[in-house]
Amino acid sequence: MISLVIADDEERICRLITALGEWERLGICVKATAANGLEALDIIRRENVDLLITDIRMPGLGGMELIREVYEVSPQTRIIVISGYSNFEYAQTAIEYGVKGYLLKPINRQELNEILEKQVQEIGKERQYNRNIQLIREENEQAVRRSRERLVTDLCSNPSLSVTQQRLNDYYHFSFSGGSLFALVLKTCTPLSDIGTELQKVFQERTEEILAKQFKDAVEDMVTGWNTDFGICIISCRRLDADQIRRAARESLKRIQVMQEPIGTGGVSMGLGGPAADSTQLSLALDIARKGSWEHLLHGYGRVCLEDVSKETVSAGSLLDHFTRDISPALETMDMVQAADAVNALRRNVDQIRGIRSWEVLELVRQAGVMVLMRLEVSGQNELREEFYCALKRCSSEDDLFQTLIDFVSGQMETLAQLRQSDSNRAVRIAKQYIQQHYQEPLTLEEVAEHVNLTDAYFSVLFKKETGEGFAKYLASVRLDMAKRMLRETSLPVAEICRQVGYNDVKHFSRIFERNSGVTPAAYRKLYG
Repeated sequence: MISLVIADDEERICRLITALGEWERLGICVKATAANGLEALDIIRRENVDLLITDIRMPGLGGMELIREVYEVSPQTRIIVISGYSNFEYAQTAIEYGVKGYLLKPINRQELNEILEKQVQEIGKERQYNRNIQLIREENEQAVRRSRERLVTDLCSNPSLSVTQQRLNDYYHFSFSGGSLFALVLKTCTPLSDIGTELQKVFQERTEEILAKQFKDAVEDMVTGWNTDFGICIISCRRLDADQIRRAARESLKRIQVMQEPIGTGGVSMGLGGPAADSTQLSLALDIARKGSWEHLLHGYGRVCLEDVSKETVSAGSLLDHFTRDISPALETMDMVQAADAVNALRRNVDQIRGIRSWEVLELVRQAGVMVLMRLEVSGQNELREEFYCALKRCSSEDDLFQTLIDFVSGQMETLAQLRQSDSNRAVRIAKQYIQQHYQEPLTLEEVAEHVNLTDAYFSVLFKKETGEGFAKYLASVRLDMAKRMLRETSLPVAEICRQVGYNDVKHFSRIFERNSGVTPAAYRKLYG
């Protein structure tokens, strides 16, 4: 809707214009009428007025003075002047000041509505143009915001990313004039994805407000990004004032700690990396900050790690070798108690290392879990590795880390034991079926083992474990059961029955049959045939 004010010292003129205008058709709302220029100017100062119709001559603040004042306070307001023939020269001057049209007295309905319609069309074009400009501006702002956020994403996804100063400025729209760069990593005890979308949004917004306020006097530019595990902030400074940055980081963490308590993230830790004088060292600063944010595992939440903790203090290889030797027997025998003892021994070895870093313990535990997966040869290792690492990233202390490793190893051993049991049952079941179908042939253990894709030795042990008798004894019982059935139900000679159940020597068959049944085949037929 377009708003309009009518200003004329003659009330009848105001009423006339109000009566003549086709307001509904034109989409115009007559907001007010004014008896003089001062009253009209007061309305325009208070209200958003699109159109002003004013007499060129009024007492007090005249039409010309009103036009000049409106131009200053509300330049978007379009003005139409009313004048008589004797004041035409004033109307001409007013038009030079940007007035959009004039009406001669007496006012004609058609002329009034024609000039109003023209102004409505132009206002509509202006509004559409402004909307387009605003849309372009918003799209540009969104594109810039996405580019800035991409800086954090790219640094996280590519730890070795080398970014030039020009690329920072031009591609990522991040201001860095050559002073120093810092990276700050914030980690919460409870992953942000666990606290719900609304609380997560509140935490992130308030954290960004705190960081912006605490660092505003020290930074040239700052961009923050988030994932499920970390909040990451990249900071550029025009000059090197590391102490000021450190103070701001400490104060920020204090305020974030207080802010997060009702939200329920369960504690916050922070790592600070830098200063980096060269933009190509930004990835290194971020690595230091990220590793520093893990220091809560050994030292608890609520502290900022300001030192460079990225240097290794221990060779993980020797510790993993000890762990491998300790846990291998447990993996062979599926002894979960022995496996837990091996994990506890690894922790004791870790605790004896002076100055070990939290991220080193985290990485050591991760590698230990991966080694167990490889030794057990379970399927879906990529998914299991990722699940295990996600579980480790949820840990809030060293106790949690090693308990997670124990739970993971025990879980994989239990799953594998169940799979092996299932595979064993299946292998023996298939072997039994094969024997039932081929008992009349010169069947061997090696042939059946090959059929179920097992080694001879393992199949022999497995078959006896699952059935309670050895392969040869089971095969003999199948053959003898079939021989008894044939003796009862057919009149075939004993020699033919001997051949059909897989024996070549009748005497040998008769001895086995008598030893098993207590009578000879002929006697069995007489008793049961």
